[in-house]
Amino acid sequence: MLRLFGTVPQGQTVFLALANAAVGDLAVNWAAHIYKLQLDSRAVIACLCSALLRRLLSEGIPAMDYIHRGLEADVRSSREGFRRMGALKGALVLRILTAGRSVLLSDVDVVWLRDPMPFAMATLSAHADVMVSTDCLSITADEEASPRRRGVNRCAYRPGNGEGHAAFNTGILAFGVTPSALAAAAAWLALLNTSDSSGLPPGHPSLDRNLDDQFALNSILWRGFRNHHDGTVLAARPNGEQRPNGPYASSGERLIRVEAERSGDGGGASPAALPGWLEGWALLPGRGARPTGFVLAPLPTRLFCAGHLYWQQQHAEPHECLAVHTTFTESGVAGKVWRLREGALWLLDPPTYWAAPSQGFLTFTPPQPKLPLPPERNESAPAAFSDRSGSGWIPQDALRLFPRLAAHLELVRRHRLALRDALALALALNRTLVLPRLLCLCDRAEGPSLVLPQCSMGGSDERLPFLCPLTHIFDLPRLLSLAGEPGGVALREHSFLRNPLAPPDLRATRTVAVVQSSAVAEALRATGRVALHTGTTDREARMALADVKAPVLHLETAEGIFGGWANERSRERFEGLAQRHFYGGSWCCSSWDPPTYGSIQYADPMPTRAVIV
Repeated sequence: MLRLFGTVPQGQTVFLALANAAVGDLAVNWAAHIYKLQLDSRAVIACLCSALLRRLLSEGIPAMDYIHRGLEADVRSSREGFRRMGALKGALVLRILTAGRSVLLSDVDVVWLRDPMPFAMATLSAHADVMVSTDCLSITADEEASPRRRGVNRCAYRPGNGEGHAAFNTGILAFGVTPSALAAAAAWLALLNTSDSSGLPPGHPSLDRNLDDQFALNSILWRGFRNHHDGTVLAARPNGEQRPNGPYASSGERLIRVEAERSGDGGGASPAALPGWLEGWALLPGRGARPTGFVLAPLPTRLFCAGHLYWQQQHAEPHECLAVHTTFTESGVAGKVWRLREGALWLLDPPTYWAAPSQGFLTFTPPQPKLPLPPERNESAPAAFSDRSGSGWIPQDALRLFPRLAAHLELVRRHRLALRDALALALALNRTLVLPRLLCLCDRAEGPSLVLPQCSMGGSDERLPFLCPLTHIFDLPRLLSLAGEPGGVALREHSFLRNPLAPPDLRATRTVAVVQSSAVAEALRATGRVALHTGTTDREARMALADVKAPVLHLETAEGIFGGWANERSRERFEGLAQRHFYGGSWCCSSWDPPTYGSIQYADPMPTRAVIV
């Protein structure tokens, strides 16, 4: 910490992250992007375990000893451990603030694409005390100028909003060096540290077993940003004072007033102080009069991009993103790493990852959705909820009522057949398979109302078809572990050949194989064209492609291209791999009813067969 304070003078900003060995690779990737932006002199990763500290120091990455026993493993699997980590995070933030430095805290699954300091300093100089990212998935809603009583789901923090859900995300969180910012940080810490339930009223957020650092901050903000006479969000003037409700003064003004304690003026205001507010200020003796609130700046959605926005709405294009947070991502750390690879944001792969294997790569064009899109609803089908909870539909009713869902399942069936056949050919040809960009027609979520009937994520600007996360279709860790098996198939992400780290000659030396009927393919080969016929066997494929030496072989289509194996042993080996790594998976969810919650199993391809000739 002393080293850091030596390079970050008072009044400047510390870039801070916390991590342990369970997310060590993400931490190193976070640091790699910080180095690219030349911000490493003001950055530090607080290491919660000795294993990560040793690793970072050995690699020359700015790290500090913040070791606490019991936090070596993945803390997300432990409510108590995750809450404890949040409290340690809050304590470190408060320590830096009281030393006169502002803090820009981010999770290690955040990637910084551009230097955020010009934006951050402009916002802090406009008298914002706290800045926080959000889970708002709609740039349109985030920038809406006309006030409405009910805000868009996850985005209901606009001035004038009195109803609707606002989702703040501590993945990116900044505090200025002001009394109000100190009070907010101390309240956050005090709430996380509250373990003695004596004297706490029923419903106090610290009594919730699921309380973590994000829930704790949201508990403060949810009670404070509408703690005004009419119960609506109130904009703050650039000097931090309240001003009458209405649209923001300009598109760049994003300040709202969080009222921490009031005298009780009726309406929607609460005379009680916000959770942790009084207890937090007690942690700061000698700081003078206690602030009555603070000014919050929700960070712009188009600049501080959630994972759903970046990958599914922007198709992994940066657009205006200053930072990308891998939220709305399934499959844990493996899922986050894969999404970062797809976005060309993963910087840790060794040179061997990019080198062409001896037999090269195999790519293919995936099935495309049929357009125009089906309607949202089948107007002739009963629309009433049909599950036991009365808030969703049993799968067969959902499929009748929502044609887009049915079309999505059919498209996924085709995707899975094409990928299975491409895997079989990659194994037969000993090539590494580069997965394609898969388009989908229906998003997935645990709550039926979040994606049905429209099939796009509720409260987002998502358009159909969208770039489908691989986790929407497969169990990603199972699929990727295919490469680790003897005789398995190595996989690469869909952006692999477009990544600047890939050798340019790979993109320039692609051979395209036409896929046609047997007679047409034979005629094309007679003219010197590279061609395969649908239903080709492994032996036929090797014979037809014996003279193809290009590093990249591209199939015009893979759907139905594979017809079987020349012997039973090869079939058994591949089907064993497919059972362990490929088959299975489902769409979720049309219902809240356990045990399946309205999940619909994807159709697996028919098993491959042995073709003895």
